[in-house]
Amino acid sequence: MKIAVPSTGTTLEAPVDDRFGRAHYFCIVTLEDQSITGCESVDNSDNIDAAHGAGSGAAELVAESGADTLLAPYVGPSAFAGLDAANIAVYPLKGETVKDAVETFLKESPARIENPSGPGHHGSL
Repeated sequence: MKIAVPSTGTTLEAPVDDRFGRAHYFCIVTLEDQSITGCESVDNSDNIDAAHGAGSGAAELVAESGADTLLAPYVGPSAFAGLDAANIAVYPLKGETVKDAVETFLKESPARIENPSGPGHHGSL
C-alpha cells in the first residue's frame, strides 16, 4: 500500500500541510504488513502558485506517484474527480506530522470520503 500525505517537508517527521492542491510536497509512504517502510517525497511546487487547477494538478501528481490512498484535510470537486478516476481512496487527515497521520489512519481505520470535502477555491485547495 502507498499512502500520499500532503506535507510541508520531505520526511516522515515533516508537518502535514493543511492544503491539498497547494501543498508543498506529498510524502508517498510505503507500507508493508501495516508497517511504514519508507517515504518518497514528491515536489508539488508547480501547483502552489497556479492561477487555477491546483487541485487537479495535485491529483495527477498523486496518481503518477503510484499511491492508492490519500490522506487529506479537504479535497475540492475537480481534484476529487481526478483521484476517483485514478482509483485513489481518500480518507480524512489527522496528525501533526506525516508519520503521525499514517499511524492514526492505521489505528483508527476511518471511513472513506465518498464526496468532495470542500468547494473548489482558487488559492485554498
